[in-house]
Amino acid sequence: MPTVTKQAALEASAPAVWAAVRNFGKLDEWLPPVVGCETDGEGIGALRTLTLGDGAVVVERLDAHDDGARTLTYSMTDAGPMPLVDYVSTIAVSANPDGTSTMTWTGNFGVSGADEAEVVGSIEGLYQSGLDSVAEKLAAEVHPAIKSWPSQSVT
Repeated sequence: MPTVTKQAALEASAPAVWAAVRNFGKLDEWLPPVVGCETDGEGIGALRTLTLGDGAVVVERLDAHDDGARTLTYSMTDAGPMPLVDYVSTIAVSANPDGTSTMTWTGNFGVSGADEAEVVGSIEGLYQSGLDSVAEKLAAEVHPAIKSWPSQSVT
């Protein structure tokens, strides 16, 4: 079962980054491939139906949410056309001693009916686009002319 982890060091504080990503029903506000996000229910067990730019629809369930630890874990209940099985992902935001933060996005999943390396590359690209988008969104909130933080590093 592949695991993908992407991480970004961001100039924004951990509370600012967490505020940008903590809402399970607002993924379309910071993940570029998602053009629509509708939720059914609240809290643990809530479902979100995501519409992607290509029209594909995916359903995910909120499995854990901890504002104190700044973590959110979700699983995919309907992968739509994506060749993913048993997909579980966690987004975590941690504070750094200098007042900046680190956002980590990790996913574990199986692959069915597709080349595993290609699927892993797609998930890596998805996570990267999300990290980049959060960095740009937070930079723009500080000053609209800023497109990205010069010291942002993504691994």
